[in-house]
Amino acid sequence: MTDNITLFLDSLFKVAKIHADRLSTSVQHLQPKMPLSFQDVEAFTFDEMLLWEMFVNRFSKLQDLMGAKIFKAVIDYAGESTDSTTLIDRINILEKLGIIDDSAVWKDLREMRNHLAHEYPDAPETVANYLNQAFSMTCVLMETLNRLEAFVETLRIKNKMAQKL
Repeated sequence: MTDNITLFLDSLFKVAKIHADRLSTSVQHLQPKMPLSFQDVEAFTFDEMLLWEMFVNRFSKLQDLMGAKIFKAVIDYAGESTDSTTLIDRINILEKLGIIDDSAVWKDLREMRNHLAHEYPDAPETVANYLNQAFSMTCVLMETLNRLEAFVETLRIKNKMAQKL
């Protein structure tokens, strides 16, 4: 069982790192243009639009992968039960394990992902507001991924030490 879950976790983290790397690339290119105004949104060039599309896509994919799969797999690996747990339950468990500092922030991240999934063609103020908020939330998303990986690595070391005894 442990070998299967470690392989599964490795594959999840591999995909997450692809999303995180591409998200970081978009953040680096967009940083000089922050914060956005509605005038900025209305004047997006084609290249700027592509960068924002990459940002939104990778932010959403990373947040979704973490919430839908990685959280559950990490909690299972830690020996906690995830049977019949909701995402909110899993977020609360991760907060108790010290991986997430504030469960409310992760609930906000999920809500932001939902906002980013919609188009607002007649509301550039709304677009600017959501993009600015998501941009500022990126560090929490990346830090959570790093903490999840570190937590799993610590458990792996403990498991190896226990096997030697």
